[in-house]
Amino acid sequence: NLPLVRVEKDGSGDAASLEEAVRLVQPGGTIQLEAGTYRLERPLELTTDLRLIGAGMDKTRLVAHGAGFVLRLAGAGKYELQGMRLEHLGGEWANVLEVVSENVLIERCRFVGGKWEYDRGGAGLWIHGQSRALVRECVAEKNEVSGIQVSEQAQPTLEKNLCRNNEGSGILYVGSSGGLARENTCEQNKYHGIWVSEQAQPTLEKNLCRNNAWSGIVYRGSSGGLARENTCEQNKDEGIEVRGDAQPILEKNLCRNNEGSGIFYLDSSGGLARENTCEQNKCQGIVVLGDAQPTLEKNLCRNNQGSGILYKGSSGGLARENSCEGNKNYGIYVGEQAQPNLENNVCWGNAHGQMYYASLSDAISYGAILGAIVGAIGFAIFGAIFGATVGAILGAILGAIAGAILVAISGGIGWAIAWEAIVRAIKEAIVGAIGGAIFFAIVGAIIGAIVGAIVGAIFGAQE
Repeated sequence: NLPLVRVEKDGSGDAASLEEAVRLVQPGGTIQLEAGTYRLERPLELTTDLRLIGAGMDKTRLVAHGAGFVLRLAGAGKYELQGMRLEHLGGEWANVLEVVSENVLIERCRFVGGKWEYDRGGAGLWIHGQSRALVRECVAEKNEVSGIQVSEQAQPTLEKNLCRNNEGSGILYVGSSGGLARENTCEQNKYHGIWVSEQAQPTLEKNLCRNNAWSGIVYRGSSGGLARENTCEQNKDEGIEVRGDAQPILEKNLCRNNEGSGIFYLDSSGGLARENTCEQNKCQGIVVLGDAQPTLEKNLCRNNQGSGILYKGSSGGLARENSCEGNKNYGIYVGEQAQPNLENNVCWGNAHGQMYYASLSDAISYGAILGAIVGAIGFAIFGAIFGATVGAILGAILGAIAGAILVAISGGIGWAIAWEAIVRAIKEAIVGAIGGAIFFAIVGAIIGAIVGAIVGAIFGAQE
């Protein structure tokens, strides 16, 4: 066996084909594939550790037509794959490169032509089992499902890869997979940039997901993990979408210029969204629908075509210390059945208003009616005891309290906000009552003076 086997396109190397080179090279040795196109007679599975080195992803081309895969790394040893294009041709189902081995380094390779058929195949690179592969500076494009698929218990590191023009998503996590995806670009895919589903828990860091036909990053199933400092822009749907029972942590992501909203929660999803920026999206900055209960903390939602933060359905959760500014609708919009807890949020410069509770539209009317009735009764009772001025003040205070309590109960705005409304209503009632008393006192004095002058003039003329 040889430590180094060279394969030339013209057959002048140490081996006439890659298959022969695999038989000649010693375990842990290197196969050097020079520039050219190498056609495999059948899919090739490697079970002995080795290094397979090409002349570059646009110079060395390894192709196959058979079903299953072009190349499969399945041994217990160490593998290294560099500088080549792997491509599947023909109509049979296949993943282009399949990785089961744990210790694998893949650099500067291109994966093209994954073919899907009846829930199998279709990935440019499929990493599964318990693989801890490192995939760096590769390109996965024009595959029928995903550019890179990670499944089962695999925990790879995906770094600085380009996943584009795939019929599914750029990167797909399923099963109980995880690992780290850092500084990858996922663009112009027919589904999502990155799709995390089932029980997957990856860490997504500083990835760029743009111009995808659906959303930039999607969480579904019972998935989670951490998405930090990613940029999701110019996607045809949402920047980041969280559905099902997913509970991810979204931190310091930038979601801008998407056709939908910046961050979108639905179903029974939740988790934490902290210090994200959602700006210039065609819909809302952050949307919470269905029964979703996320915690939104210190996010900046600005210059969106809809509201900064929107709650609808039976959604809730906590929104604390968020800033909503310059949005074309409201700063924060809360639908009729939604019950979020809002704490110390700052809303300013929003076109339709800073905060809107849909459930308050009828509640305010009922509160005003009840407040007027209670105020009138209070005025009648206290006015008879203490006089008109004191009666007006006390009646106004009682009316304000009664009206605010009814608004809080029927509007479902929560007692913290209701108490603020009560205090504000009392202050306004006192000022209004005192002002009214002073006004009527002055008017009465003026009218009295005028009447007195007229009467005095009349009687003076008679005398």
